[in-house]
Amino acid sequence: MVWFLPALRAVARAEGATAQRPMPILTKMPLGAASLFEEDPFRFIPMPRRFWGRSAPARLAWCTARFGMMRSLQRLYVMHDSPWYALAGRWAGVPQRFGLFSTGRPHAALTVGLAMPKGPEIDEMLALPVQSQNLVRRLGIPIDESVPRLRIKPARREQIAQRLADMPRPWIIFGIAASEDWKIWPPEHFAALADALMPRQGTIFLLSGPDGVERAGRIKAQSSHPHLVAINDWALPDSAALIESADLFIGNDTGPANIAAALDRPSLVLFGKTLSFSMLYGKHVRSLYATDADKSMVSISPAHVLAELESLIHGKGAFLTPHFDANKAR
Repeated sequence: MVWFLPALRAVARAEGATAQRPMPILTKMPLGAASLFEEDPFRFIPMPRRFWGRSAPARLAWCTARFGMMRSLQRLYVMHDSPWYALAGRWAGVPQRFGLFSTGRPHAALTVGLAMPKGPEIDEMLALPVQSQNLVRRLGIPIDESVPRLRIKPARREQIAQRLADMPRPWIIFGIAASEDWKIWPPEHFAALADALMPRQGTIFLLSGPDGVERAGRIKAQSSHPHLVAINDWALPDSAALIESADLFIGNDTGPANIAAALDRPSLVLFGKTLSFSMLYGKHVRSLYATDADKSMVSISPAHVLAELESLIHGKGAFLTPHFDANKAR
């Protein structure tokens, strides 16, 4: 969802969406994640998980029914290249249907379509948000921001500052969770990196969900760092406010890494078999890749991560916050 923010906000402005009249967005995103967008005039309609893996006709029937319930719906923006969503809109009687397509020509369900780029070097997941912006521009809708940026409520920002006022700076987030096991950097690597960062003092937050409790415990048990704080039960908007307040994010390719990037936080993101999403956010996101033939996360050494961090602090174009003093011990 975060990747599509520039296009979604542009459409919301064009459609006159407000907090009282939010723009409906059909998504597979878990409803709990909707709290990340509390500053935007969006109303999320989550597709039930039972339809995610079902056949296309089952999804088509569900989408048609949902669109049909929105009797005033005049325009449907499909930021995906599947034909089923536009077809559902057509069957539901939505007059205008704009979207992407991956076939040789636009399918009949679209009133305006834009082709997805093709080629062996194209990653479809990364191309979708970029091409969605191009679709919106083709419709004559201006986009004010080309880089995804989350917005945090000032009250949440102030609450985090008060809640963690006694924690020494700099604040470093270790994003230790991931949606897949093969995306997880080993706990012993995180522990070794924490020890290597001890001369800089500060606080390291081990950020995850409930499934990361055991992993955080292993990191704390193997590290001598005096300020390791495990966070695994915070509400998502509070975790986002913490990330925004942090000086650096280091972690796996997962949701918190995208949040850090979308909050313009200096970030080192560790990638195994997946491609980096840094192209969507800008130069403040650095990517480190697995180095062995199997693209396993264990091949990214703590020394490699530390060297990249040092280049951020001491190198040309360093972008870390003032809490990182370049004169402190390495």
